[in-house]
Amino acid sequence: ELPREELLKYIGFMLQDVERLSVNINSMLNLARIESRVYEKEFAPVDVIETVRRFLAANRHIFKDSEIQVDAAAGQAIFHPVIVSLFEMLLMNILTNAIKYNASGRPRMVISFEEGRDALFIRFRDNGIGLTKEEKKSIFKKFYQGHRPDNVTSGGSGIGLYLVQQIARLHKGRITADSEGEGKGSLFTLSLPYSR
Repeated sequence: ELPREELLKYIGFMLQDVERLSVNINSMLNLARIESRVYEKEFAPVDVIETVRRFLAANRHIFKDSEIQVDAAAGQAIFHPVIVSLFEMLLMNILTNAIKYNASGRPRMVISFEEGRDALFIRFRDNGIGLTKEEKKSIFKKFYQGHRPDNVTSGGSGIGLYLVQQIARLHKGRITADSEGEGKGSLFTLSLPYSR
């Protein structure tokens, strides 16, 4: 027999674990679908800036303690064919990583867009803990997990950024990570080539 307060505390822990396991299972199922190319016929041209804004509005509760800025002029539109569900999964993984690996007290992210001659570049710059040279080489490997400043692992599955890389490849693009060093934030760049 436990007091109600204690019961609620333990039930809260159980629900957190169930949610974490559910996220991990869904990530693995989505990864299996991506690797088997199930999604290939679901491309649709969308305004990627508006898609990012809608995604942030729909998930405001997840990012409520963060500051996320979309660096695009009002009314600016950039259309590109994407698989919307996967593009949103990519956004979720990059943004939650930026929050998870952050010691600033207030995670910040700036999302910017650049139309190059041959590709669309979407950049995600954060104020997180940054990356070492070794991490830059390993960060997109399956099951790789970085370490938070308190040397405690993040508790994730280690497939979030691998999933991001696979989504980029499915879109015939690529994702890169850069950082000026530990404590100096990270810059993730998604490049999506224009089809001729």
